[in-house]
Amino acid sequence: MLVRSSPGRSLREIGRELGVNHETLRNWVNAAKRAEQKAGRRDPGEELTASEREELRRLRKKLVEVELERLSPSQR
Repeated sequence: MLVRSSPGRSLREIGRELGVNHETLRNWVNAAKRAEQKAGRRDPGEELTASEREELRRLRKKLVEVELERLSPSQR
């Protein structure tokens, strides 16, 4: 999202650049935040929990196994 990737810029400045009223842009940003909260998403910079890190490690390991299974014997 442009607003999040430009923390030093105001909504008014970004809205002007996009040709959108800054209040409309504010409404869109707030709606996106509510939707992410409803979906259980966190801010991109937040750390993973221990269980999430473990699940990620397990899934990455499984992905490697599946990718190796898909290779023909001559490609291994």
